[in-house]
Amino acid sequence: AVNRGWNAMMDESYLDITMRQSFAAFRQFMTSPEARAQFADSVRFKELAEMFPLPVMSEDFTVSCTDKEKQTSTSHKVIVDLLTDIRCPFSFLSQLNLERALSNLGLCKDVQVRYHPVFLNPNVPKEGESLDDYLLREYGFTKEYAHSEQYPLRVHGLKAGIRFNPDRRVVNTFEAFALVELAQELGKQRTVVRALSMRYFEEADDISDPAILRSVAEDVGLGWAFSDKARLQAARDRVNSRYAELASTINEVPHFLLRELVSGNGIEVGGNRSVSEWEEVLSMVIEKSRFIGMQVPGPHGSNVLLVEANPNAPVSLAVRAQHGWVPDVWPYEAADFSRQDESPDNAMYSEPRYVHHLDESSLMRLRKAYFSYFRALPHGFSVLDLCSSWASHYPQELLAGAKRVAVHGLNRQELDANMQATERHVQDLNDNPRLPWNSNTFDLTTMSLSVQYLTDPRAVFSEMHRVLKPGGLAAIVFSHRTFIEKAVRIWAKETYDGEGHVHLICRYFQHGPAGGWQSLTSIDISPQHGDPMWLVTALKAP
Repeated sequence: AVNRGWNAMMDESYLDITMRQSFAAFRQFMTSPEARAQFADSVRFKELAEMFPLPVMSEDFTVSCTDKEKQTSTSHKVIVDLLTDIRCPFSFLSQLNLERALSNLGLCKDVQVRYHPVFLNPNVPKEGESLDDYLLREYGFTKEYAHSEQYPLRVHGLKAGIRFNPDRRVVNTFEAFALVELAQELGKQRTVVRALSMRYFEEADDISDPAILRSVAEDVGLGWAFSDKARLQAARDRVNSRYAELASTINEVPHFLLRELVSGNGIEVGGNRSVSEWEEVLSMVIEKSRFIGMQVPGPHGSNVLLVEANPNAPVSLAVRAQHGWVPDVWPYEAADFSRQDESPDNAMYSEPRYVHHLDESSLMRLRKAYFSYFRALPHGFSVLDLCSSWASHYPQELLAGAKRVAVHGLNRQELDANMQATERHVQDLNDNPRLPWNSNTFDLTTMSLSVQYLTDPRAVFSEMHRVLKPGGLAAIVFSHRTFIEKAVRIWAKETYDGEGHVHLICRYFQHGPAGGWQSLTSIDISPQHGDPMWLVTALKAP
C-alpha cells in the first residue's frame, strides 16, 4: 500500500504502527495548516476549472516549435489558463520558464495558453506612473538599487533571456488586454502577449498608447481586427466581465491552471516558477492523466481504444463487478415499466424538436466514441440509429465508407432533417417493437438517450439482436436527463443512478434474447464538467 506517487496516501510512516496510532497521525495531518492549504487549493482548482471550461478536442493546439521538438512530442494536450496582468514582470519570467520546460519535455506543440485579466491596479491613470516612484512607495526600493546590476529582477531576467528596462513606466493595461482578447478569437494570443511583453519590458514602450497597440496588432497580422471598432469593443466588454468575475477569486498574479485536455485533471499553481519547477509541475499534470482510456470490444472481433473513457469510474466498473453473473429469470414485473404518462408516444413527438438534450462537451465525447467504433467497421458497413432524430452524432468523415445509414424515430420531420441518413423509418417501438429490416443486416446499432422510455425492452433488444450481423455491436447511450413523465418507473426512481442503470440495461441484453449477446461492457466517457455520458455495449453472439 506504500505509494510515493502524486496521489500518495501512505508512506513508510504508516508501517509497523497500530490502528490507533494511524488514526492519530491522520487526524493530526487533517487539522494541520498544510492540509488546510492543500484542500483550499483543491477547492480553488475546481472553481477555476468550472470558470474556464476545456475546449473541445477538435480545436487545434499549435505553437512555435523546432522539428526535433515536434518529433519527440507526446500525445498529451495541455491547457494552461494564465491569470495575469501583462505588466507583471514575474508573470513574464514564469511564462518564459514554462516555455523552456515545455520545450525540454517535448510538449510545446501540445499546449494551448489562454489569458485572463487580473489587473494589479485597474485604476492606473492614463498618464501612468514612474516605475522608480512606484518601487520606492510600495517596496522602499531606491532608484539606484532598482537600476543596479545586482537588482534581483534584472538577474533573473538575464537568466531567462530578457533584459528588463528600468526606465519603463507603470501603465494601465486594460486596452492591451483587450488586444489579447481579440487575438484569442483568432488563435494568436501567445504571439500578441510576447510582442506586448517585449515592447514593454525591454523597449519601455507605453502599451496603453493606442498607437503602440495598433503597431503590435499590425506586426502580428491583426491590424484589420484592431480597426474593427465593434469587434474591439466586444473584446473590451469580455475583459471587463471576466475581470469582475476573477477579482474576488484571485488576489495575486501570476496564477496558472494547468489541465490535461482528455482527463481534465491537473494542478493550479501561483508565482514565478523556475524551469525545473515547471518540468515537475508538467510531469505531475501528465501523470494525473495516465489513468484515462479504455480498450473495449469492438464490432466483428476488433478492439477499440476510447481515449476519453474513465476506467476507474463506477459506471465503467459496473459490469466487471458482476463477474459474469446473469439472473436465471427476468427479475422485473410489468409494473416496473409503467409510466406517469401512458398516452401514446407519437402524440408527444407530433411536433419536431430541433434541439440537443445534452451540453456540447458531452456530445463531443459521444462523437469521439462513435468515431472510434466506426473506424473499426469494415468498408461498406451498415448502421442503424434507433430512436433517432435530426442528429445522429455520427462521424461524418467516416460515413463515406457506409453502404447504408438507417435512422428510426417518432417524428418524420426530424428524420427528414437528418442529413447523415440514407433511409428513414417512423415507428413507435412501444406500440410495435418489430423492426422492418431483414435479419443479419447491420454491423452497428445505436440507441442514444432513449432506452429509459422502452416499455418492453426485451422485445426491442431481441429485435436489435435479430437485425445485427453476428459479431455486430449494439451501443446504448444514456445520461441523467429524461422526460420523467415518459420514463419507465424502474428508471425514473433514480435518474442519477448510473451504475444501477448499467445493471438494468445489462438485464435487457441478457434476456433479450437469453444467451444472444456477449462481451457486455459499461463505459463512462463523461467530460470533467458537463452532463454525464455513459455507454453499455454488447456484441451479437455468433
